[in-house]
Amino acid sequence: MEMFFAPKYEMLDMKTKELRYYGDDSTLDLPLQFTAYADTARATSIVAMDDNIELNRRYNIVGDTKSLRQIGDMLREVTGTPFKLVKQGSLDDLRNKINQQRQSDEGKRNPRSYVINECKLNLFSGKGKFDRVDNDKFEDRFKFTQLRDYLTRAQGRK
Repeated sequence: MEMFFAPKYEMLDMKTKELRYYGDDSTLDLPLQFTAYADTARATSIVAMDDNIELNRRYNIVGDTKSLRQIGDMLREVTGTPFKLVKQGSLDDLRNKINQQRQSDEGKRNPRSYVINECKLNLFSGKGKFDRVDNDKFEDRFKFTQLRDYLTRAQGRK
C-alpha cells in the first residue's frame, strides 16, 4: 500500500492531482490488491509465534482491493479535489523501459533502479494478483488496513 503511493513509485502526484498507470482502458477497472506494511508485519509475527498456525507455507494476505477508477474516486472524496487518471504508456512500453534499465550501467550496478517498474508491471498486468487469499487466518487477530483509511491518514499528515 505504502509503496504504490510513495513519490518514488511515481504513480500518485499530489501536486498535479494525477493518478498514473500503464496499460489500456481495461487497466482502469482491473482489481488491484494492496497490503499495508504493518499488516504484513502483524501477519508475519502471528505465523512466527502462534503454534496453531501452520509453518512452512506461504500466506497470501490482502488489505484491500480497488480499481484505479475506485482509487481516483476515493482520492477525490478524501482530498476534496478531482484526480486525473493519466496513462503513461502501454504494458509493452513499461516492459521496454524495464529492459532498457536492466541493460544500463546503473541497472547493472543497482537492480533497485528498475525493481519499482517491475512491481508496476506485475500490478497493472494482473500478474501480481493473488488467486488464493488467506486473510481468514488473521482476521480474528487484527483488522486489515483499508485503502480509504490509509489515504485519509496520509492526507492528514500533510
